[in-house]
Amino acid sequence: MLAAPGAPGHRGRLPPVSAPLLIGALAGALYVRAANPAVGGGNSGEFQVMAHLLGIAHPPSYPLYLLLAKGAALLPLPGDVAWRINFLTALLGATAVALSGWLALYLMAAPPAGRAGVAAGAPHARVPTPSTMAGATLAATVAAVAMAAMPRLWTLAVEAEVFTLHLTLVLAFWIALARWQDTGAARPEAGGGGVASARWLAGAGLLTGLGLANHRTFLFVAAGGLLTVIISVAGPFRDRRGPLSWRLILATGALALAGLTPYLYVVRGLVTPVPYFAPGDVRRLTRGEVWYVLQGNASQETGGGEIVRRLLLDPPLLADRSRWLGRHVGAQFGPAGPAVAVAGACGLALLLRRRPSWTAGALAGAGGAALFGMAYGKYPDADRYLLPLHTLLAIGAGVAITGAAGVLERLGARRPRVHRWPRAALGLLLGAYWVYALGVLAAGTRFTRGGYVHHTLHNLEAVAPNAVVCSWWASAWGWWYAQWVDGHRPDVQLVPKGPDECARDILPQEFGRRPVYLPALTENVRRAPYVFFPSRDLWLAVAQRPPLVDGALLKGPDERIYLYQDGRRRWVPTLDVFTAHGFTWERVRLTGEDELQAIPEGVPLE
Repeated sequence: MLAAPGAPGHRGRLPPVSAPLLIGALAGALYVRAANPAVGGGNSGEFQVMAHLLGIAHPPSYPLYLLLAKGAALLPLPGDVAWRINFLTALLGATAVALSGWLALYLMAAPPAGRAGVAAGAPHARVPTPSTMAGATLAATVAAVAMAAMPRLWTLAVEAEVFTLHLTLVLAFWIALARWQDTGAARPEAGGGGVASARWLAGAGLLTGLGLANHRTFLFVAAGGLLTVIISVAGPFRDRRGPLSWRLILATGALALAGLTPYLYVVRGLVTPVPYFAPGDVRRLTRGEVWYVLQGNASQETGGGEIVRRLLLDPPLLADRSRWLGRHVGAQFGPAGPAVAVAGACGLALLLRRRPSWTAGALAGAGGAALFGMAYGKYPDADRYLLPLHTLLAIGAGVAITGAAGVLERLGARRPRVHRWPRAALGLLLGAYWVYALGVLAAGTRFTRGGYVHHTLHNLEAVAPNAVVCSWWASAWGWWYAQWVDGHRPDVQLVPKGPDECARDILPQEFGRRPVYLPALTENVRRAPYVFFPSRDLWLAVAQRPPLVDGALLKGPDERIYLYQDGRRRWVPTLDVFTAHGFTWERVRLTGEDELQAIPEGVPLE
């Protein structure tokens, strides 16, 4: 129950929690409708393929998400494996939307924490009034709508990704901490709040383990939660009475460890063969490889946290990344994004006064993840780590707008005709915002199966038997999905290398033994000692390129043959001309179209 305990009923009306649940359901319907019906590229495609094969994805392998995705892939739903996993991701996004509104509802419906709030104690002080519940419902609606219409959440909810699950676990963790505070404060005589309070804290411990088994940035959120616990028990704004028992501390820690058990998904590679980073690399793993996955490649990617230190010690870089943070935060809240973000910050300030320890911990966790995103500028999509901060700002916007509506209603209390207009006006504005923002997002989302069918399958079916096909890592997963999930052309070897790396590393080994196809011709590839002919959307290495000498016979991708003479290419127009000059087919060398066109054309041979 998210409304404060003891909230009065409203006969004939929907309960307040209906608002965020309804918005979450509508958002989920839109996410599912817009979800990619086919395999994605990059991480999305990797998760879809590796979940199906129960393989090891890139560190730390995100085992909780992969296990859930495998379960979704087995459901008797329409569509293929990729769409079912995207469906799961969309549902998790909808859950996050509903929980954000649910959390805002609870924070506003429950009385303020602290000595003057619930910890002070009279049971009747915990029963919210109808006016309080109306304000809490408005805050919940604003928060849920802002989340549902958030562009970054939309992009992460319509394709296979771990971040909708991450955000769902973050919100559940924050809810558990808020409930732990209030149930403990309601029963100060019970040595830490009694059984109900202990269950909420233990649940927060379990969610900590599960969160870390999904994404490592949950560590920041968990650290913020620990700050909330410390302040609640021993800080200047104590929300609780009585110390935590060692039994409760140990139980919470044990459940946190239990939440980490999905990592056995990775450890099993020590005893049984598993696909390791690529579908075709199936083998038992060494201890070093398992550790490399479990520690999340932290030493190479982040320097063990060194990137954060460098950011803080480099003022120009810190200023640049701070501007980056401001741009990305403002972009999440519609046309008036910066103003809404400022309103959200003001609302969080009000919430900090109302619930100091919970808000301080949540801000510390979200701020830590945002700082990591600022420091992790290596990748352009580091704004994914800002989702907890975006969520808090959405809740803060709900708190600020509710406060503004309350002030306007009090000013108009003596005029019955205008007493209710602030909420009605805000309802209309929210409706317009909802329709516009989501309409823009939906109009800009155009996923089809065309790329998979008309590019991946179309090209895969045309390559020669037992060929080697090179493709960039991000697009390789579509090819692997066609092979390992849909069962097309298992004889083809897919190598996740771009054209330059393929020409450097693969062609010298495989040319003359197996057909080798490249995804594109770059300047480096054109300078390589090989001739390439187009094969649908790929480029097939057809010959090695000897030095160009006078008298050479050249043939490009079409049927024309040219004589190279005095720096020009002269067309041999007929077979009679070809034989009259004593040419033989053994002298004809294949030449790439670009190389051929670079040679000036002379008069045809007679």
